Amino acid sequence: MNRFFGKAKPKALPPSLTDCMGTANSRAESTDKKISRLDAELVKYKDQIKKTREGPAKNTAKQRALLYLYQRRLH
Repeated sequence: MNRFFGKAKPKALPPSLTDCMGTANSRAESTDKKISRLDAELVKYKDQIKKTREGPAKNTAKQRALLYLYQRRLH
């Protein structure tokens, strides 16, 4: 029968608890890094919004700031 259907592949061991904790911690650290990077960008755009006068430049800065706020909320 092995000639027709082949042999079953050996099953891999399930991940241990320490492996799962390690991957969860690394994901949490990466999201913290992303959030801190987005916060830095938000500060930059807030300063730019304060310094510019009304017009298209200020509107684009507001749009970009809103985009970064949305990305930060997602993370």
